[in-house]
Amino acid sequence: MFLDKEETDPDNLGMSSEETRKQIEKEVKRRLEEHFDQLREEFERMRIESHRKWEEFLMRLDFPLPELVPADLIPEPAPVSAAAAGDLADLREFAKAIDAATTQVDALKAFLTACTRRAERAVLLVSRGETLAVWKSEGFTSADEASLRAISVSPSAHPALAAAMQGEPIALPGGSPVSALLSVGEPLESLLVPIVVREKISALLYVDRLRKDSPFDPEALALFSYLIGIAVDRLGARKIQPAPSLLPIRRWEGGAPARELELPDEPPAYVPAPEPPRAAPRPAPAEPPPAEPPPAETRGTPRPMDLESTGRAYRPPSGIAPGGAGILRGLSTAEEDPHESAKKIARLLVSDIRLYNEAAIEEGKKHNDIYSRLKDDIDRARQTYEERVPESVRKSTNYFFDELIRSLADGSPQAFGS
Repeated sequence: MFLDKEETDPDNLGMSSEETRKQIEKEVKRRLEEHFDQLREEFERMRIESHRKWEEFLMRLDFPLPELVPADLIPEPAPVSAAAAGDLADLREFAKAIDAATTQVDALKAFLTACTRRAERAVLLVSRGETLAVWKSEGFTSADEASLRAISVSPSAHPALAAAMQGEPIALPGGSPVSALLSVGEPLESLLVPIVVREKISALLYVDRLRKDSPFDPEALALFSYLIGIAVDRLGARKIQPAPSLLPIRRWEGGAPARELELPDEPPAYVPAPEPPRAAPRPAPAEPPPAEPPPAETRGTPRPMDLESTGRAYRPPSGIAPGGAGILRGLSTAEEDPHESAKKIARLLVSDIRLYNEAAIEEGKKHNDIYSRLKDDIDRARQTYEERVPESVRKSTNYFFDELIRSLADGSPQAFGS
């Protein structure tokens, strides 16, 4: 934790006392940050492990009936629905978590957290050209997670990886070579699930378990992977947040419904407008023929339901903001404000940079050289921003640079370097 005397001796370093003091402060700060990061990761690991042990303990409280009553006296259980109420509640909580996310990073973190409730460990492999790189993992020790982040494998390294990248979920037995490629030991079983974003397979979910009493639900994990693909795909397009179907369900207590929701039992019958009085005949031009009456279906016959044409503007319940904070704020006008649109584009572009370069960003913040490490990605994103944002907005603002500083550098421009 403390520097050796030889390292801090000004004569040995050839520096003044002030320079030495600054060097020592910088090194102590760096080591303290590393130490606190390790503590945070360890506390999170202990929290997850404690949660699992409590679940195991509660499961053991259910005393098995066959140990008390002979098996031939126990009636056959009645068939139950495939999706129990608890499973649906868990699925709803997952949907609410990813619905609350405003960036891909937040959505994917919520996704991995949900996966560790249905598996012991989870790894998200992101497609980067011809390889799969580990973006983030859950359920591992801090040391194992650091090692995983350095792993990059080719889908052609094993047929199971290639099949998953072609769009097929793959269940793997214990001791699979895929687990060896990821250096995660020898789990009892594991699973690969493709994740589709923007009509292409952009990532793979790898999950496994080491113990027989650990949870492992392939069907739920596959469903989670499907939902996260949809959520990430529509992050930049949705304007209603939170999703109305995920809000708390309110029991109707009676009384008349709101006036704006009152609809007539039958649409009003069509009544043609009276013909206007004809003017005195004139030689020219000829009088246009009278307009044809509307089709018969508009004269009392209900038209087929069209969700697109009959939808109503969304109005969140009282106490809920139209769109919450962030880029998905609900719009109150027919067209989005150009400044809000520019901010949204900036956030999505920077979110993509952060998604694929977390390790490089952390190193760049330590050495104040984020831009030199991510120059190509940042320049490409800036070009896209300039193509999609009107010049009238770009002349007076620089939302893209502001978002780079906020999201990648924690608000410190110095972290980008020169």
